[in-house]
Amino acid sequence: MSQGIVVYFFLAYFISWCAYVPLALQGQSLLSGIPNWLHLAAGYGPLLAAFVVTAWTDGRAGLRELINRLTRWRIGWG
Repeated sequence: MSQGIVVYFFLAYFISWCAYVPLALQGQSLLSGIPNWLHLAAGYGPLLAAFVVTAWTDGRAGLRELINRLTRWRIGWG
């Protein structure tokens, strides 16, 4: 369990920073031509890491449970 948590945090940061570093370099005029939508893609790094680690540790059943939890609404309309 704890190994999965460590892998999740590493992967979430890695995915996000792989997108944020080029954007930061573009802001410093060291790179050019980086699309601005990369900000949005970088924000999904933790979500993508959750899917990867869940698939790795729990397989398809774990992915089904994760998707079920993401789409379950526990609030009333009133």
